[in-house]
Amino acid sequence: MNLDAFLKTVRASKQFNYFYHFTDKKNLDSIRARGLLSASELRRLGLIKKVVTGGDAVSLATDIQKGNDQYVCLCFTKNHPMCFVASQRGVDPIEPTWLSINPDVIKLPDVMVTDAPSNQNGVVLQEPSQALDTMHLDAIYQWIDWSLNPDARGHRILAEKYEILVPKKVVVDYIVDGL
Repeated sequence: MNLDAFLKTVRASKQFNYFYHFTDKKNLDSIRARGLLSASELRRLGLIKKVVTGGDAVSLATDIQKGNDQYVCLCFTKNHPMCFVASQRGVDPIEPTWLSINPDVIKLPDVMVTDAPSNQNGVVLQEPSQALDTMHLDAIYQWIDWSLNPDARGHRILAEKYEILVPKKVVVDYIVDGL
């Protein structure tokens, strides 16, 4: 898919005009100062224990094993199921807040996209121009009458799990709302 055409669709949407990142409210000062950092960058800078992560210990270990800790994870909607899981976990739940990210971030070098949570088994990281052609983007960017299209609800549930992975850092200039 042509990324410029995709970005035009995002900007024209009446539902979601940005990409999104959920974080704990306690992390906002750090994000204002440094931008959104991947877990590997947080570790490299000695900051990983000073932030509240969305993932638990198992999730963080899986990310390291798969190399996904090198990316900042963004969502296409403000309804990624991992946010709910992180806010409900028994030990150390997050107090979530959503940041809106300029969708132009998808054009940065080495950005990848997944069609399911990136640390899930069997998920393949793909270049955006290839991945977007196979995704149910209509479920995100177009209004759909659920009663007329019963498959659309399932497509939306899948689409809410899609992720955009930005290497190392999302600079503050890309964060348009939520700080």
